[in-house]
Amino acid sequence: MNLPAPLRRVAARARAADWLLASPDAEIRAIGREWAAKAQRYGERDRLLIDGRARFLPNMSNRAAAAELAAQWRRYEAAGWFRERTLDELPPSHAGRITEVFWRAMKLCPHALSAERLRRLWGDYE
Repeated sequence: MNLPAPLRRVAARARAADWLLASPDAEIRAIGREWAAKAQRYGERDRLLIDGRARFLPNMSNRAAAAELAAQWRRYEAAGWFRERTLDELPPSHAGRITEVFWRAMKLCPHALSAERLRRLWGDYE
């Protein structure tokens, strides 16, 4: 499977975590658990963003879609996320909207990505 570079990095981190988890040293296994959890969160976030781009911005180029999504995401991060970061469930007002992608992504990794990072993530999907 031909994954974009960010997903390849997540997969490499997951393989490294598996190797660390096999260590007889408890401290090294703890690091492996942290890496595995982080790799899983980043992978889920990246899949949400790939799916969100396909769902909400299907007819735009990667450059235009990344600029639009990054701008909307920064606005949400500055205003909506500040109020909603402690919620355990998706606010009903976000269901079926691009803000649902932002909320779910930020629950996994609480920072917005730049347009450049989004373009790199979507590199193989245009």
